[in-house]
Amino acid sequence: MRAAVAGMIGVIRDLARIRSGPHHVVSCYLRLEPDDRVRQRYLVALKGAVAQAASVAAGLTPALRGEVDRDLRRVVASVEHSGRLPAAPGLAIFACEARTLFLSVPMPRVHHTRVVLDHTPQLTEIVAVEEETGRLLVAALDRAAARFFEVTAFEVRELPGIRATATRGGKFRSDRRDSPGWGERSFHQRIETERHRHFAAVCRRLTELDRTQPAQGVILAGPPEEVRAAARFLPPTLSARFMGAARANPTAVRPAEIRAAALECRRQFEAQQERQLIARLEGELGEGWAANGARPTLRALARGQVRTLLIRPDMTGSGYRCAVSGRLALSKAECRGEGAPIPVPDLVNEVIEDAMRQRAGVAVIHDPELGSAIDGLAAELRFR
Repeated sequence: MRAAVAGMIGVIRDLARIRSGPHHVVSCYLRLEPDDRVRQRYLVALKGAVAQAASVAAGLTPALRGEVDRDLRRVVASVEHSGRLPAAPGLAIFACEARTLFLSVPMPRVHHTRVVLDHTPQLTEIVAVEEETGRLLVAALDRAAARFFEVTAFEVRELPGIRATATRGGKFRSDRRDSPGWGERSFHQRIETERHRHFAAVCRRLTELDRTQPAQGVILAGPPEEVRAAARFLPPTLSARFMGAARANPTAVRPAEIRAAALECRRQFEAQQERQLIARLEGELGEGWAANGARPTLRALARGQVRTLLIRPDMTGSGYRCAVSGRLALSKAECRGEGAPIPVPDLVNEVIEDAMRQRAGVAVIHDPELGSAIDGLAAELRFR
């Protein structure tokens, strides 16, 4: 299987076609945020996740265990040199020697570095990221022109742009056809009026694009002064989804740079939402609309109550899955009457997978000050 597949949807579709068989597929999700790249911290986290996966493979037959060990080594070798890493906040790697599969997919976000062994590729996170990122509209503008882009989790597409309609007559001064004065600003302010009309036209175009297919967020890019002025023209429907601004040269910026800037704006927007989420948590706990701690959060997850799952990045450990009910538990005793307890080496990985299967939001709180409010795991609830 090759990475040159027509679009990310094609990649997901090809991976989903892989049927279960005797051979194991290694699915690796690697977090590559700026703090993870410092002193190759990402590699330390990856080797820890690989060691856990290797312990799971220890119970396989020697032939299958050899395949898995070689796949794990290939995954580590592919990211050992930081200079070869993609300029992306995350990376998904799928490997299976028996199926001649080795595929690397840059990701706009990875919640937690983890390695999963299964008979089919684990696609829950890659599908969830595509759905959560949705469609972002980006307007790269200055006072004279605007370019529009549609950004998704894995692709960027440039849309038809617009130019401001200039009515000035001379190069250095007005032609005075409709004003008796010589100064633009002192008399009729034609330049400023044209600028405002241009920003209004940009917002009308964004509204049309949003009406055709609703966007999850709107981002403006360009010189800071022009972007601040244009943001004041956004109608309330778009202003509520305004995710931020980026500095760019609208005439020279490339689509790949627009995509990177848009995803960075979205990341900062989500970081602000996480701060608001932690601020709400204490009040929701008192009202019964939140759970804090591993056991109450796992019980809420089993009942389908979790709306947003909050995880501290240092949360590690093993647990159990009850064979009959399928719920996750911290100890064997909790599975009494719900089937035999099946050991789960990486409990956090299973918690994230279960939350994403339920279409719950997942927030890994990396800020130590914010994370101190969480007892390992916490959750906002859909119902009490």
